Amino acid sequence: MVAKATLKHFTVAERFSKGDAARTRSIDNNYRFLVMDFTRRRLRRLNDQIFEYIEESCPEEDVEKAWKVMQSLYYDLYMLRAIREAKEAVQPGDTMLYEEALRVYRSL
Repeated sequence: MVAKATLKHFTVAERFSKGDAARTRSIDNNYRFLVMDFTRRRLRRLNDQIFEYIEESCPEEDVEKAWKVMQSLYYDLYMLRAIREAKEAVQPGDTMLYEEALRVYRSL
């Protein structure tokens, strides 16, 4: 019985030492998903708290200060969304390789 457990343990250790790429990728993807899910929940909670604070009794000065802090984040998210939409809209043949672009540029 002990020998079988040792053999199983050795097999698992051997798989990881050989670098089971698919298993490692799966673990990494699960970790990323959990971190993103946790971050997404925290951002939603923060958003709700900010909205409640602004609606209750936030002085105008604090709103302006908060906007100055959050403005760059807002613009970054706006650009990330635009980049993602552009990537989704690109069809095969819509883009050129660097060499193709140089050929077209030189022919003008």
